[in-house]
Amino acid sequence: MYFKTKSVIIVSRLLIFLLFTSCSRVPNIKPEVLIQSDGHYDFGFPSLNQDKTLNHISSSILKIGYIAYFRVYYFSEDQNITDHSLKNTSLDQLTNVIDVFTESGTGTATVLSSDSKQMMLITCAHIGNFPDTIRTYFPKILSNQPSESLYSVAIMLREQFHLPEISHRHDLVKIAFDLKSDLAIYGLAIDSDETIYAPPIQASFGKAKELEPGNFVYIIGYPVGMKMITSGLVSKSQRFNKESFLINTNFNFGMSGAPIFAIRDGVPNYEWIGLAKSVSGDSHWSFSPDEDHIEEGNTTHFPYDGPLFLEKRNTIKYGVTHTVPIESVQRFLDHNQQKILQEGFDF
Repeated sequence: MYFKTKSVIIVSRLLIFLLFTSCSRVPNIKPEVLIQSDGHYDFGFPSLNQDKTLNHISSSILKIGYIAYFRVYYFSEDQNITDHSLKNTSLDQLTNVIDVFTESGTGTATVLSSDSKQMMLITCAHIGNFPDTIRTYFPKILSNQPSESLYSVAIMLREQFHLPEISHRHDLVKIAFDLKSDLAIYGLAIDSDETIYAPPIQASFGKAKELEPGNFVYIIGYPVGMKMITSGLVSKSQRFNKESFLINTNFNFGMSGAPIFAIRDGVPNYEWIGLAKSVSGDSHWSFSPDEDHIEEGNTTHFPYDGPLFLEKRNTIKYGVTHTVPIESVQRFLDHNQQKILQEGFDF
C-alpha cells in the first residue's frame, strides 16, 4: 500500500513538472517567428528592435534651400503704363522708383550619388520655381474688367540653390527639371580642399503599384526647416493609375521632396516608394497693408490710410498628402541619363 501511494505521488509530480515547463516556454517565443513573409508591403507600426537602418537612410536626406532675387519697378497710376508700353521701352526710362526683394524657402532632397568631387540630389521641381517676371496692376474699381495699368514689374536677377546644413563653396547646379512630373536633379561641385560628404541613399527602389490601402510608410523630411521622421498610411483610389497613392501624414512647408519608405516583410527591408510633393488646401484673397506705412510698436487698433495689396493666401488641409511614385522617379532618371553624364555626374 505504501509502495502504490508513493508511485502515485511520483507520477503526479512528474505531470506537474511537465505542465509547468511546457507553459513556461511560451514567453520565450520571439516575435520574429510570428512574422509572415508573404512578399507584400507591411501593415501596421513595425517592431524596430533597435534597428539602425532608418537612421543610416536619414543621413542621405538633406535640407535644400533657395533664394530668388528680384528688382522691382514701381509706377504711378497717372503714368498709365501697360504691358504694351513695355515692349519698346526700358524700365529704367519709365521710373526711378526701384527696389530689390528676395523670395526664399526650403525643401527636402535625397542624395543619389556622392564622392570627393561631386554630389547629385533629387527633389521636387516646384521648390523655388519662380517666374522670371512678376506683374501687378492697379485695381479697376468702376469696371468688372481687369485693369491694364501696371503698378509694378519685378524682374528676377538670379536664383540660388544651396544646402543650408552643409558649408559649401559652390551653388547647386540644376541638371534636369520637369514640372509635369514635379522632379528636379541638382548637382554640387566639390573642390579638392573641401570636406563635404553625405552618403548616397541605400534603400532599394520599390514598386508603388504594389502598395495596398493601409500599408505603413515612413517619411523623412524638413517640415518648417527641421528634420523629422514621421509615418503614415497609404490610400489608393481607382480614379488614379496603379502607381499613384496618397498618405495621411501631416505635411508642412519644407516637406516637398521628402522620400517615402515602405517595409516589405519586416525591418530592415525598407524600400523607397516615392516622394511627398504637396498637400491639399484652400486659397483665399485678402487685403494687406504696406509694411513700410506701419509704425513700429503700433500694430493694433490704429487708423490706416496707406496702400493696400491684394494677396492670395493658402490654408493647408493636413492629412491629405500627394506623392510622386517611385516609378516616375525611375523614368525621370532614365530619361535624363544622357544629360546627367554630360554634366559630369553619375550614379
